Amino acid sequence: MAEGFDVLIIGAGPAGLAAGMYAARANMKTLVLGFPSKSNMAKAKRVFNYLGFPEGIGGEEFQQASRRQAERYKAAVLEKEVVSVDRQEKGFRVKTSDENEYEAKAIVIACGKSYKRIGLQNEETFVGKGVHYCVICDGYFYKSKKVAVIGNGNYAAEEALELLSYTKNITIFSNDETVEISENLLKKLKENNIGFTEGKISAFEGDRFFRNLLMADGSKAQLDGVFIAVGVASASAFSNRLGIGMDTAGNVVVDRDGKTNVDGIFAAGDCTGGNPQALKSAGEGCNAALAAVKFVKGRSVYIDYKEE
Repeated sequence: MAEGFDVLIIGAGPAGLAAGMYAARANMKTLVLGFPSKSNMAKAKRVFNYLGFPEGIGGEEFQQASRRQAERYKAAVLEKEVVSVDRQEKGFRVKTSDENEYEAKAIVIACGKSYKRIGLQNEETFVGKGVHYCVICDGYFYKSKKVAVIGNGNYAAEEALELLSYTKNITIFSNDETVEISENLLKKLKENNIGFTEGKISAFEGDRFFRNLLMADGSKAQLDGVFIAVGVASASAFSNRLGIGMDTAGNVVVDRDGKTNVDGIFAAGDCTGGNPQALKSAGEGCNAALAAVKFVKGRSVYIDYKEE
């Protein structure tokens, strides 16, 4: 049985950890899923534009301190990759790449915003014409067709398994990257005869529509369509699955409180657009968490005045 939480946060950068801290301070049972040490903030050698640190602070040091602060108020921070979010009768069900599932009354999305392009020749030319970034959106058009998923991680594996609803002729192209897929997902891929091709891809080929993957060794893979799923599932992937509104730039649309158009779903940080600054993201994480608290408690007003 899936463990239940009041508020579940996807992402462990400044927005996600701030949301985790504020939700936990409100006595919400809180779970943060993500990797604090892999966020963009953690990659910064030293940060000088975050208020309260006039001498600067190392990005990794900042992330570690933020995690400790969220955990101080009993937020659980688990370094796990979220691969899907689905609505259920009451709340939401979140699945991670290790096959664990969690239930939540409210979700705060605080992760990357858009599908990752891979920068191959002719990629932009064939977007929507055989090259896609969302199986749940466009898989329907490939019933009984020959398709590929480009990617090397758990997100690519999940997208390939999602395609089984439409076709059984599926291959994952790792594009010369090391395959980093969990054992459980590898087992599922094998059970469903989804194979791998490891060679490097040079370009997408076609006329009006995509037809082939041109490989670096000169060979060609003839396909009806291809789905790009590099890296990890982003806010765009969750938004399409849940029907969350997005603007033309690929940002999650929220109101001033961080609410999306889906009851119980909130968003904060880079995925909502605007200036990509840690201080802004942390503030939005606070905002979205407080809105989630009010949603779960069924209250119109909640102010964090809690003292030690």
